[in-house]
Amino acid sequence: MGNHRTLLKSQGCPELSVNSLKSKASISVSPAAKIKKPRRAEANFYPSFPLGETQESMEKERIELLAAIKRRNNDRVIAEKMARTFAYRRQEVVNEEPGIGDFKDRWPALFQQKEINAEFQRLMAVPLEQTFLAQLDRHSNQLIKVIQAKGGATCAKMAGIMRTYDEVEDIGIRRECVLKGLITFLGEDTKDLIKKYCGSSGDDAQMELKQLTMAVFVIRKEGEGLKEPPETLASSLREWRCCRT
Repeated sequence: MGNHRTLLKSQGCPELSVNSLKSKASISVSPAAKIKKPRRAEANFYPSFPLGETQESMEKERIELLAAIKRRNNDRVIAEKMARTFAYRRQEVVNEEPGIGDFKDRWPALFQQKEINAEFQRLMAVPLEQTFLAQLDRHSNQLIKVIQAKGGATCAKMAGIMRTYDEVEDIGIRRECVLKGLITFLGEDTKDLIKKYCGSSGDDAQMELKQLTMAVFVIRKEGEGLKEPPETLASSLREWRCCRT
């Protein structure tokens, strides 16, 4: 296997050559300095460019993607270009470790829900949302038992959430109840992560959304409670780093 990896490296395999001394910065010219290797379950850690593509052609695709995202009803073109530039994007993350703010400016399409799921699928070869929800459904009964076993003030806080869980049949609302119950069980306030707004205060939500580092916003119509599905969902994530170390 070692000889096989040596042969691959001699052929220019990016995943192996990324740690060669020639590929490292002058301040990191040491075999043990800033070793870049895949984390657990990363199936496509450092992919090669598509056949016939270069860094210049990939940068051209990225610029075209910036224009494509400004057009309406252009999801198919965006998805194709995002899939094509995956290797270019991954090499940028591994080599440069950019901040989330800078990365969002260069790849705004990646921060759409569909593309987050697609990127995770490309990187891990596992569907993100379906896997998470399937595991949440699988363990919901055990989680509810653990949550309901809690007494004292925490039990009182969770009474309304658990009541809603027992009364509704909508799977989305039941999942929301499980997650909120788990947050409360761990001694955290759900309001720190999940912000609720009525329809008339949606503009206030958008203003606060830009100021928070991480949050989930749930906007419901006037008079609606937890038993009704939300009108709008949004999230905030900024100024974290795409760190590989």
